[in-house]
Amino acid sequence: MTVRLHIPAAAALILALSAAPALAQSAQTRECEGGNQRACAALARSGSASLEVREAAVRRITDQALLADMAASEPNRNIRLAAIRGLVDQTVLTDIARHAKGAVERGAAIDRLTSQATIADIARTDPSRWVRRHAAYCLTDQKEIDKLVAEGRKELLPTLTAGGGIRHVTVDGKPVKETLLGVTQLMPGRHTITADFVVLDNVTWDANSVSSVTLDARLGASYILEGEVGIVTWTYLSPQTRRGHGTWTLVVREEVSPGPDLLPQWLRR
Repeated sequence: MTVRLHIPAAAALILALSAAPALAQSAQTRECEGGNQRACAALARSGSASLEVREAAVRRITDQALLADMAASEPNRNIRLAAIRGLVDQTVLTDIARHAKGAVERGAAIDRLTSQATIADIARTDPSRWVRRHAAYCLTDQKEIDKLVAEGRKELLPTLTAGGGIRHVTVDGKPVKETLLGVTQLMPGRHTITADFVVLDNVTWDANSVSSVTLDARLGASYILEGEVGIVTWTYLSPQTRRGHGTWTLVVREEVSPGPDLLPQWLRR
C-alpha cells in the first residue's frame, strides 16, 4: 500500500521528527533540575547536549555510583573530571588517584582525598612527575612534608624562577647562583627574597622601590619572581633619547600547571 502525504503534512512530520531529540533533552533537563539522578546522568552522557549543559548535569549528581561509573567510562575528559570532582567516596577516589590512566584524572582525585598518608605515598610512587609534585603540593600535614624532605626527594621541592629583568637574587640573605633558565630550588617554608630589576631603557629607580618580598613556599609549588613597574616619568633629551625615573616592586607569583600535557601559565604569556 502506498501512503501519500500532502506537502504540508510531510513538512509537519519532518519538523516533529527533527524536534524529537530536543524535546527529549528538554524533558531530561526538567527532570534533572528536579533532582532525578538518572535523568542528570543521561543528560551528562548525551551526545546532542552542549558541553556546558553536560557539565552542569554532572554537578547535580550526588549518587556516588553514577559518578564513579562516569569517571571511569565517560569518553570526554571534561565530563570525567567533573564526575571526579563530585565524588566524596574516599575508596573510589583512592582507586582513581592510584590507577586512573590519565595523569590529570589522578590529580583531580588527589584534590579530593582526605588521607595525608595516601597523598604522601602517591607523591613518592606515581609514575608521572607532575602527579608526584601535585600530590606533594596537596599535603598539609607537616610530619608528612618533613618525611619527604628528609628522604631527599629534591624533585618535589618548591622552585623559584627569575622573570625578565630580575638580577642578583638572594634568598634569606644568600646569593642565588644565576643559571640559563633562572630556576632554583627552595626548602619548604618562609623565605625573604631580594633582587634587582634591570630594564633596557635608561631608567633610574627611585629609593622607595620595593626590592624584597616574603614567600611561604609549599612543597611541589612553582613560583616566579617579577618586577612590577609603577609610574615612570620620562624626560626627552632629544627625539631619539629619553631618560626616566620611577618605582618598581618585587612580586612573587605562584605558577599553576593544569596538567602534564599543558603549559604552565608563565610559558603561555
